[in-house]
Amino acid sequence: MAGVGPGGYAAEFVPPPECPVFEPSWEELTDPLSFIGRIRLLAEKTGICKIRPPKAMTRVRLDFLDQLAKFWELQGSTLKIPVVERKILDLYALSKIVARKGGFEMVTKEKKWSKVGSRLGYLPGKGTRSLLKSHYERILYPYEFSNLV
Repeated sequence: MAGVGPGGYAAEFVPPPECPVFEPSWEELTDPLSFIGRIRLLAEKTGICKIRPPKAMTRVRLDFLDQLAKFWELQGSTLKIPVVERKILDLYALSKIVARKGGFEMVTKEKKWSKVGSRLGYLPGKGTRSLLKSHYERILYPYEFSNLV
């Protein structure tokens, strides 16, 4: 009889190990085989794992990035999304945060780039502050300026 231990008593249920859950970033998923290689040993111990994909991009965000890429293509260049502190810079969020703070000139004049960085989830630091300003000025400012004209 299944479930009966020695002496005829019901065997106590032993729950299986908990399923590990992994939440990779979009950057980690650019090389899925490498990511799977990193989690393989832990997943094999339990026999199962769950991989939660990163937050999906909204249609508005995708449209913004598409328009930005088309703008740079018309300029004879290719849009290359920069990496800051080992994560892909969210150009859409950067654009929106800077706009809410009054635009590029206002953020620069009032020295709010560190606040912009913290809103994007970056640790405070002069390097990050100047990188964000530089990337905005080089990638987003010409695009936004062209939409004003």
